[in-house]
Amino acid sequence: MAGQYERIWPDGTSSIKHDEYQKSLKVKTKAELRWAAQDANKAVMANPLGVKAGYYRDEAIYCSMELQSRGGK
Repeated sequence: MAGQYERIWPDGTSSIKHDEYQKSLKVKTKAELRWAAQDANKAVMANPLGVKAGYYRDEAIYCSMELQSRGGK
């Protein structure tokens, strides 16, 4: 089952719905953004070649970008 901001492709891999996910981060607290980025990075490190690795990489990057836009971590 795909998450709210996830698109599943026929080969089983997934990608993030970029625009929607980035917009959703505007209402998150800095603590929520840090936690999401850390959690996504842990998921990638645990399974870097997994079918959801790209999704989690994007999630970590977008959370970090949003934190940066608010003046850093």
